[in-house]
Order: sequence, then C-alpha cells, then structure tokens
Amino acid sequence: MTGNSKPSPADFETLEFTIASIPEKTTEVDRRIEHLTARIGYDDVVRGDIMIAVNEVVKNAILHGNKCDKSKMVTITCSCNPSIFRIHIRDNGTGFNPESVADPRNPDNLLKETGRGLLMIKFLMDEVDIDITDEGTRVTLVKYSNV
Repeated sequence: MTGNSKPSPADFETLEFTIASIPEKTTEVDRRIEHLTARIGYDDVVRGDIMIAVNEVVKNAILHGNKCDKSKMVTITCSCNPSIFRIHIRDNGTGFNPESVADPRNPDNLLKETGRGLLMIKFLMDEVDIDITDEGTRVTLVKYSNV
C-alpha cells in the first residue's frame, strides 16, 4: 500500500464466527479479538479500547438483545488491518432506541448500576453505528490506528 491509496480487501484480516447467547461465551470472543489485535500489531491502548468496547457490545447482545436465549445467536464479523479495526456484532433481538437511553452523567443516574455502556463505547471507539431491523440489531464499531 502506498501513499493515500485505500487498502484493498486482500489487505484485511477477517474473522467471522457465531456464538450462542450464553454469557460465558464472551470469553471466547475476548480471546479471539485479543489474538487478532495482537497479530495485527495494535498498541496496548488501541487493543484495550477495542477489547472493552467489543466485550460490552457482545454482553449487551447476549443479555439484552437475545435475552440469554441459547437458541438465538450472536454473529461477529471483523475485518482489520494495521490502520483500521471494524467489527459488526449482530443479535436477533427486537432492538432499542439509543436516544431513549438515559445519560449516565445526569445526577439522577450517577448511582445506577447500569446504563453506562453506550457512553463508554462511544468514548472508546472512533465510530459507532447501531442498525435496528426486523431481524435484530447490528452494532458496528470502528477504531483507527496509526501503527
């Protein structure tokens, strides 16, 4: 790759797999993403941001999207190279309205045990897109890196 040319699809490493909606399965996702980001060569800060955000989205897909229904799957599709990490995480749930999530920084919400995930993900990642369809919710996370 030279200059400002866009990387070709062949320049990307890909990872695609599906897990059952069992909370313990998040460790498998963590292991695979950790291995991939290490192999690509992301620095520790970028890897940490990715790991925390992906774990949060996968947990939400299992717990809130698929309601821990073991017959429902969470699909993870990732493509990355040294300059960009992109992952799609899809569940089979009915979705939610991101605008209706209460701001955890509001004084009334400061002591609540839940509700910080979306804010945290948006802080850690460069792009966050939530697409809700009749088939489920797909969250896309993007992180840029200058390795």
